[in-house]
Amino acid sequence: MEMKECKEDIDSMIDDSLRQPPDFIIPASFTDKLVKKLEKQLAWKDLLSEFGIKTGLVVAALVVMLICLIFPAKNDPVPWLDWIARNRFIVTGLIGVLMFTILFDQILLKFMFRKTGKSY
Repeated sequence: MEMKECKEDIDSMIDDSLRQPPDFIIPASFTDKLVKKLEKQLAWKDLLSEFGIKTGLVVAALVVMLICLIFPAKNDPVPWLDWIARNRFIVTGLIGVLMFTILFDQILLKFMFRKTGKSY
């Protein structure tokens, strides 16, 4: 008997709450704003992960190349390594410009000109 009364009490509470107007109203543009925000977050996540993978591949290829060039020349002096050491500021500047160009090309331009799925 108690279970039946409890169920009827809960049913009456649910009916009462459904008859009352809501305390707040969700604006009509809520879903559009939410979808745009989620699309932006997912686009950044995709672009940054893609850039990270490409950067990792380039760094790994450079490490393999350096290992292949340095280990066979243990006894011989490595002239290009001396040249890099002497011109380290130019080399680091060129690497910085290259990384900025790749970052701008692979992330910022793709993000700015991505398709949002809307057709006008």
